[in-house]
Amino acid sequence: MKTKILLKGFVLVSCSFIWWQQQIKQTVSAETKDLISSQSETIQEVITASTVISTGREEVIASITSSIKEIESNEQEKKKTNDLIAGSTESEKTTGKPTTSTSIVSEGVSEIQTPLQIEKAEKNYQFSVSKNQTTEAFIELIGKEAQQIAWDEELYASVMLAQAILETGSGNSQLARPPYHNLFGIKGSYQGKQVSFKTQEDKGNGELYTIQSAFRQYPSYKESLEDYAALLKSGLSGNVGFYQGTWKSNAGSYQEAAKALTGKYATDTAYDKKLVALIEAYNLTFYDQDPAVSVEAEQNQSVNDQIKLEDNSEEKKSVEVSNETIEQPIIVNETTQSVVVIPTTAQRPAKQLSGNQLVQ
Repeated sequence: MKTKILLKGFVLVSCSFIWWQQQIKQTVSAETKDLISSQSETIQEVITASTVISTGREEVIASITSSIKEIESNEQEKKKTNDLIAGSTESEKTTGKPTTSTSIVSEGVSEIQTPLQIEKAEKNYQFSVSKNQTTEAFIELIGKEAQQIAWDEELYASVMLAQAILETGSGNSQLARPPYHNLFGIKGSYQGKQVSFKTQEDKGNGELYTIQSAFRQYPSYKESLEDYAALLKSGLSGNVGFYQGTWKSNAGSYQEAAKALTGKYATDTAYDKKLVALIEAYNLTFYDQDPAVSVEAEQNQSVNDQIKLEDNSEEKKSVEVSNETIEQPIIVNETTQSVVVIPTTAQRPAKQLSGNQLVQ
């Protein structure tokens, strides 16, 4: 009987123990699941927050980069606008006519209008030239010979003179001064003579680079002018009509002739604008007329000056004669008076002093 009771108690205890273990396992499993779920949610939140932070950081960086680019673009546009305004101001000083420029409106925030395109800006850009005595003396030195040579070859002397001024700095460059006399920077040799100098060339986009080149050496300026005219008329080897755009038969004005030289004779993209500015500043079109007509005009001018000088001298003489006639003779009045004789008694004898003393 006791054995059965003990066996039943053991079975009951064993069942209770098994049930208790199952309950513990279920509880631990539930807690583990909750913990894993909580950790998963936390990890997901961390990942989400990290993604948000990364996205925000990228947005901030992109915003900063965009702001920097916008500032740089505004600075470049402002610089271009200022350059255009400065160019138009110089044009007003030279031509006396106002030019259109980009306006800037400031109302809390500066609003800059879209700058002109590069081609349009270059087309509207004007060069200003200030006259000086050095250039005028240089023109007087070579003007007559350039006029005669250009007239004989049917070229524009104004363009020749403007080129000589531009290429030599009004005859002050080392290549233009004696003993070289090279006015147009023509390369090569002349009658076996040449000289080597460093020169700057344009790549065609305004960027310059320096090279060493051999230039022709002439006995005088006359040979340099003649050689230049021959070059324009004969062209290059294998292309006789290379410079035919500068001939009077093909160019209706000096502006067209200057345009024909740009990109051919010189690599400077603004070469024609500089030549036109010089021609207009120094009135070089005077040398495009027939030399005989200009000589006759000068002779007439000298005759007129001589007549004026003679007229002035005659007027001066007439003024002198009139001054002489205006002068009045000096009138002298003569009067006679009786002589008054003082009696001797009224005269006091001088005081006699001895020695070297003076008589008072």
